[in-house]
Amino acid sequence: MGDYHVMMQFEVAAESADLMRRLGSTEAIASWWSDGVSGSAGSVGDRFEVTFPDAPAAFELEVTRADVAGVDWFISSEPEWWAGTTVRIDVAKGPGDEGSMLHFSHRDFDADSPVIAIVTPAWAQIMARLKAVVESGHSDPFFVTGEPG
Repeated sequence: MGDYHVMMQFEVAAESADLMRRLGSTEAIASWWSDGVSGSAGSVGDRFEVTFPDAPAAFELEVTRADVAGVDWFISSEPEWWAGTTVRIDVAKGPGDEGSMLHFSHRDFDADSPVIAIVTPAWAQIMARLKAVVESGHSDPFFVTGEPG
């Protein structure tokens, strides 16, 4: 594991509870990330897979934190270039008590990992999609596999 973290922050015009609902189940994750999500993602110890068009294998994530303040998803082996990293999404009250703040990080890359240049803009677009889905209340997965999760 490395010590390089991709980090970003978004203001979301929705309550923290609304944002947390989009992080707490595979059906909810499929509404903004990829429609190819299977498994379970509601509790610590749950495991889920996310598939993407043209990806050679499913991405395997384990829930290592799930509480009112956010989630952590650990990637132990697949995909190989994410192995040993953690996706962390923290949710807090927004400035002035309106809306929410979403703090995103994908942690523990080696600083010289070539995937950082790909992962960083991809996550920015995916987190923007999560924000839009939470604010609108309408599902709109960033990736559409054409296969049920």
